[in-house]
Parts: sequence; structure tokens; C-alpha cells
Amino acid sequence: MFGCRRARGLIAAAVYEPLDNSDRSFLDTHLARCPGCRSDEATLTRVAQTIPQSPPAANIDLLPALRRRIAQSDAPATGYLPRFALAGSLGAIALFSGWFFYVGHDSAPPGAMEMPSGRHDLSPIAAALNDADELLKDHKAKDAYVTLKTVVDANPEAADAPQAMVKLADISFDELHAYKESYAIHEKLATKYLYRVNSGPDWPRIKNRWEELKESAGKDVDFASLYQLDSARQDRSQAFAKLEGLLEKYSGRLVASAAAKEMACIAAKESLASNAAAMAQATPEAFEKALNRCSAPLAKTQLTYELANAYRDRPQDASKAIPLLTEVAKSPSGELARLANDALAEINAAGRSGQ
Repeated sequence: MFGCRRARGLIAAAVYEPLDNSDRSFLDTHLARCPGCRSDEATLTRVAQTIPQSPPAANIDLLPALRRRIAQSDAPATGYLPRFALAGSLGAIALFSGWFFYVGHDSAPPGAMEMPSGRHDLSPIAAALNDADELLKDHKAKDAYVTLKTVVDANPEAADAPQAMVKLADISFDELHAYKESYAIHEKLATKYLYRVNSGPDWPRIKNRWEELKESAGKDVDFASLYQLDSARQDRSQAFAKLEGLLEKYSGRLVASAAAKEMACIAAKESLASNAAAMAQATPEAFEKALNRCSAPLAKTQLTYELANAYRDRPQDASKAIPLLTEVAKSPSGELARLANDALAEINAAGRSGQ
């Protein structure tokens, strides 16, 4: 990838002035084994002959600017975009001028991604997914979101659009915490793309987040409970206490369930070595530790309900859930009591069907 990046910069420089021996040797060697860059060189040379320009910086990748200009053009949004989608000499001149507008600086545009050799056969969405992954590795979640969403919006019926929407859902919810945008994306996944994602491995995660977003949209102003959960998570010194307060405030809601799991993980980390703390999970043992540390009544009831569910997830321990749910069913929190009674009814129904 780096070899192609350097080669493209040298190709651009070489159309105007001779390269030094070192750069010429590198470029000749690279072109001998890279048909994609050889094609680039031929195209750039033809177009540059009609456009007088100052030499660009030789370490700049031209392709991000080209792809941006293509996306902004009047060309059809769907279908295959060749590596150099230049239709006619006038279009080529305009696009080539655009390249030098961008690459005449010391660095590429923010968030720009190069198109490495071998991507000729990728669909626009597949290429954007690769770009988004690279941006995420560099902790550029916003750039990854914009890069991917632009292409998906232009190609909503593409076969790989649902895959891209799942990635957008992950970025908007987990990375950007942009819940209004995430709501719209999850809604599309649950409606327009449902039949293409509901049997895949991502659906349980998407479904759970969609339920959280719907609940927050219906009961909060501007997804306030989710942003409060984010704030509590980020306060390293007071996270447990703040999460406990959320359990008191939102008992019986999905956001309280998420906060309870965070409390369990925090409690579990305290008994783990520092190098293993990141592996802490919301196991029954972790919920028990959180319960021992918690003092607020409704928060303890929420944690008890989550502990019961954690036991239900373990077939060998499922029977331990029944006394816990029976206790929660007596809670003054009407919503938690209802949830506990529903769970007990499910357990009884499963027992009858198994007989």
C-alpha cells in the first residue's frame, strides 16, 4: 500500500520534471510489477500534457481527491467506478485540475484514504468499508462515518448496503454516541433492510440497541438517559456511584440494565490483575460483587434482576434465578416487578413444555 502511495506521488511529479536517480529507480521497479500504477502513469501523462501546472509534492496520494471529485460530479451514483473514471478529455482536465488543487499542499485532505492496487474490482461500498476500517484504526470515527455514509446514501439498493449500514450503526452508537443519527440508521436496519440482516450474526446486537434507542426516544428528551450513561462511564473515579444513581432514576428500563452491566464489570475489575481488567464481564459473580457494594434500594433491586438473568443464561444455574425473581416481583418499582413476573411466567411455561 505504501509503495503504491509513493509511486503515485512520483508519477505525478515525473510528468513535469525528471526524477532523481533514487526516485526513478524506485518508480521503474514498482511499475514493472504493478499494472495498476502503470495504468495510472499512462492516464496522468496523457492528461498532464494539456495542463500546465507546478510540480506537486511527490509524497502525496492523488486518489482520495479524485474519488471525492468523482463523488461530487454528475456521474450516476450506482455501478462500478473505474480507478480513473474519466469520460472525455474535458472531464479529465477538470478532474486533473482538481487533483492538483488538493495535492499542492503538504498533506492530503483530512480523512482521505488511498486506493491501493487490487481495489479495481471492489464495489463503491466495499471500497468505502475498507476506507472506514482504516480510519477507525487511526481513531478517526467521524471521518469513517462520513466516508461510509456518503457512499451508502448514493447506493442504497446495492447488495452490500446492509453490511455498510451495520457498520454505520456500530460507529454512530459505539464510537460517536450520535444517538439521533444512530436511531435513523437502526430504524432502516429494522425496516428497509430487516430481511437481509435479521438472520445474520449482527442482528442480536442491532436489535438490542434498536430497543434501547426506541425506549430513549419515547421517554427522554434528546436521548438524555443514554448521554447520562455515557457520562457515568467516562468518570473513572465516580463511575460506580453515578451508575448506581442511574439505576435509581431509570429502574426497569433498558438503560438501567446497561448501567447495571457496567457496574458488574467495574466490580469484577477490582479483583482482577491490571493486565486482565479489560477482560472483565458481567457474570453472575460480577453482579454479586456489585450487589455487595451497592446501597441504593432500587439499584440493588435492578442488580438482583440482572443477576437472575445472568443465572438464566447458564443452564446449570438457571434454578438460582427463581428465588431472585420472586424477590424482585415484590419490588415497589412497578416496572421491575412486571419484568420479574414475566420472567417467572417464562420459566414456568418452559418447565411445563419440557415435561
